[in-house]
Amino acid sequence: MPGLTHFSDSFWGTGFTSSAGFDALVQRMNEGKKLSRELEDYFRQRGKLESSYSQDLMKLFKSLKMKEVVDTIEKTWNSIKAEVEKMAESHSKAASSFQKQSEEMKKFAEVQTVKKRQLEDHVKRYQQNKNNMYTKCMNNKKNYNQKCQERDTAKSVFEANRQSVTITAKELEKLRMKKEKSEEEKSKADLAYQSSLDALEHARMEWENAFQTACNEFQSLEEERIAFMREEMWKSTNIDSLTAVSVDESSETIRKVLETCQVEEDISRFIEKCKTGQERPAKIQYENYYGNVPVENNVKSHATPPANRAPQPIPSQGTRPAPPQSRAPDARIVDVEQDSMYSTIDSSDSTYSTIDSSARITPIDDNQLYHTLEMSDDTGTVVSPMSYSGMCTVVHPYVAKNASELTVTTGSKVIFVRNMANGFIQVVEEGTKKYGLIPERCVQKFEVPKQNQENPPLIDFL
Repeated sequence: MPGLTHFSDSFWGTGFTSSAGFDALVQRMNEGKKLSRELEDYFRQRGKLESSYSQDLMKLFKSLKMKEVVDTIEKTWNSIKAEVEKMAESHSKAASSFQKQSEEMKKFAEVQTVKKRQLEDHVKRYQQNKNNMYTKCMNNKKNYNQKCQERDTAKSVFEANRQSVTITAKELEKLRMKKEKSEEEKSKADLAYQSSLDALEHARMEWENAFQTACNEFQSLEEERIAFMREEMWKSTNIDSLTAVSVDESSETIRKVLETCQVEEDISRFIEKCKTGQERPAKIQYENYYGNVPVENNVKSHATPPANRAPQPIPSQGTRPAPPQSRAPDARIVDVEQDSMYSTIDSSDSTYSTIDSSARITPIDDNQLYHTLEMSDDTGTVVSPMSYSGMCTVVHPYVAKNASELTVTTGSKVIFVRNMANGFIQVVEEGTKKYGLIPERCVQKFEVPKQNQENPPLIDFL
């Protein structure tokens, strides 16, 4: 501890009219008052924050609906929601405590302010009186010194002229009267000076006693303020600790419930309760859109061969001559008469079709063959390969190099018609319905769809 512990021993000064010690004490009191207001404001704001947070937690709790306990994770979630309500209550209690501290701090500061104002006014009154007496005393002292000088001058002049033989009695009498008057004025000034000194000393003693009392009271108020603020800060820290302990207890409750949560157990329980089976859906098979479309006006229906009939190969029409390398192979369209005999290929009973050898083959001009989708027989009936061809997707673009070929782009759809030599195939473009040749590598691999229709097509390509 420092050597000086009392205000009454530490705030004096040698200057008679100096108020440095009193001013220092007043400044300290004002700083304490400001600090008290800041602490009061802190408690009030903390109370508002805790209250707002508590209300928000309570709103959150009310918005959460308790789940019917199914598995351990639902049980944990219900525990969290229940602990949220406890946390909201803890923060609500903290808000009330901070608000109470704010009110107590305000009352304490008001009481101290009143006491300090009274002490300040009391000391200032005696200090002002002391200063006034000092000023009056100094004026009387100045007047006294002046009168003394005048008296000494008058006496010297009178004594000098008294020895002179040339001065008249009348003039000498005037000098004597002036000397006596200066003696009288000097005595009066001396009496006033001494009286003012007595009054000044009395004022000084009163001021000293008042300031001594004020120092003791100021020290008492300051000690009380520091002790009170320290206690209130301690209380606020305890409030935070209690709130934190309450929140930690809620968190510990949640952790204990979480320890019982088992992933495998919840998964197994859900499977046993809601399982729908282990068999997966079968693969969806491709169905050709043109597989079951009948060809009208140029076909004749025939019954499907019996299922126990052995499959028969299609009769060969002879070896096709290889086309010249400089151009695409010639294409021919087979026109089938109304009375042509045929049978269909049935994949379900492994039966293959045969084509009557009486079918007539008619050569068609290349431009007519590759640049149109529609083809006619002798009767003018239109026969479209779309009724029985497979659908493909172009994966590489190709630009036609002659009139027999077809320009295609990546992603376009084409209908396969037949294989040609030199790696070319005949196709029909789905959108434009243009007919021509493209390299086989330009299309995605495909399978010719199975024929499931009752009446098979009558047209084939050589």
